[in-house]
Amino acid sequence: MTAEVAIANASAIALAADSAVSIGDQKIYNSALKLFSLSKVAPVGVMIYGNADLLDIPWETLIKAHRKMLGGQTFEKLEQYANSFLTYLQASPGLFSEETQQRWLRDNVGGYYALIRDEFFATVEAIIKERGEIKPDEAPKILADIIKAHYNDLKYRKFAQNFGEIQNKEIRAKYSGDFTEIRKEIFESLPFSTSIISRLTGTYQETNQISSVRPRGRNTLPSFDSSDKMELVASSHGR
Repeated sequence: MTAEVAIANASAIALAADSAVSIGDQKIYNSALKLFSLSKVAPVGVMIYGNADLLDIPWETLIKAHRKMLGGQTFEKLEQYANSFLTYLQASPGLFSEETQQRWLRDNVGGYYALIRDEFFATVEAIIKERGEIKPDEAPKILADIIKAHYNDLKYRKFAQNFGEIQNKEIRAKYSGDFTEIRKEIFESLPFSTSIISRLTGTYQETNQISSVRPRGRNTLPSFDSSDKMELVASSHGR
């Protein structure tokens, strides 16, 4: 767990962050950097928590690269520094390889499909425990109902920042083969109708709520209302 503190008074803001990072379930190292300067000349700091990297690139590397690009440039408002950094990430297709982007999507989609599968297994197990058996035609319906429930929940949620229906369709078209491979890997020989396959593919929008992706050419890249959280605050001078 990360601990970060910002204390402000009329003169300045002080920032502090712990240095603990956990590896696995037990090992903890006190060597992580979670507080960085976003500018070489302006008193603007960035504190990170959650994931230490974005698509396999450490946040430290990305922050320092943007700081170098920014040089001596300054802005009037703190929000402009945040926007500048996020724009830099969105506009830098060379930072994230196509292979890395595809792996990111497969990991997120696979993880969510596995969640649905585990919910299905738990439901079937509970029925068998209660009744001693389950009818052959019950299992497909249970799975279909679970997928429908997830789909119906997700379709009313807003897309993540910088992601909309157009990008949703483009992603589904571009990675249709990946969705099929992941479905077969996670669910194996479980039966699916065409409509359920469509809904299952649609549930990947859950990963968009976590960290949306955009097609290559505009850089397939997570948006930043995501679990890769950052907090930008002024460190002094009332910025």
